[in-house]
Amino acid sequence: MSKSGRVAALLLCLGLLAPAAGGAPASADPPGAAALDQRITDAARRLETVVEQYNDAGIALRETLARARTLDGTLAPLEADLDARQRTLGGLAASLYRHNLYGPDVTLLSTRNPRDFVDQLLTLHRIDTEQRRAIDAFRMARDRVDATRAALEATAAEQNRQRARLAATRAAIEQQIAALQALRRDAYGGGYRLPDVELPPPPYVPGAAGRAVAFAFAQIGKPYRWGADGPDAYDCSGLTSQAWARGGARLAHNARRQYHEMRHVSRADLRPGDLVFYYGGISHVGLYIGGGKIVHAPEFGERVRVEDADFAPVHGYGRPTG
Repeated sequence: MSKSGRVAALLLCLGLLAPAAGGAPASADPPGAAALDQRITDAARRLETVVEQYNDAGIALRETLARARTLDGTLAPLEADLDARQRTLGGLAASLYRHNLYGPDVTLLSTRNPRDFVDQLLTLHRIDTEQRRAIDAFRMARDRVDATRAALEATAAEQNRQRARLAATRAAIEQQIAALQALRRDAYGGGYRLPDVELPPPPYVPGAAGRAVAFAFAQIGKPYRWGADGPDAYDCSGLTSQAWARGGARLAHNARRQYHEMRHVSRADLRPGDLVFYYGGISHVGLYIGGGKIVHAPEFGERVRVEDADFAPVHGYGRPTG
């Protein structure tokens, strides 16, 4: 197959080129360089959305595992409670045996005078009350254990479903990455390399925001890689989460979660260190550095760089607190 045919086939695979009418193979005329770059950019943007979904699923899975560990930790004391109740019941049974109080008929026959009979009835009543209370407590503890076990099993089942979703998402990401890499190779030849990124001087920003900005600047030129949070590569939310970790704020490795974790600010109130979120589904994020610029990990095939804050549709702005 010719180079142009391979490009067309890859574009069809990625859904970027419509097949010819009647199901015939698509015309093999490759798109111009600018059009091809735009299609690659569009595909990479869709891929980034999947990456952010993958990151979010990973966070959800870790939360499920944490809940499972918490539930597991409650089982041991409940089991100990059950054992204690069983020992209490055993003690009551032994007390009944010692007092020969297994039934009213036996009690009456074994009593030689009314005073002893009354004393034994009072003892029977006290022991019976204690026994009933112990039995009730035993049943409540047992029910708590059963409910906890059921919750743990439900959590484990949800964990397995999340793992299956993660595996499917990961496979889709890897397939798209492989197709994009092949598309790059066919479009640019074997000599394609990431463009060099000129490192501008970092602005002076004081405090926690300054530490976040300084860290982001130090990552300029490093490649984008899905799911990465350094030190050699980053995706968009991986870069912002690591930058603000230096500023003392713990952010999720997911753009949408980051947006909902912090105070929102207006465009007019933007300060260096604030985060800028993009697209309706909040699938991208960058770190504002002032002067209408951000540092961000753009997309597959690109490097961390400085860019205009309005390079894409803005969803909103947020301010982490360190």
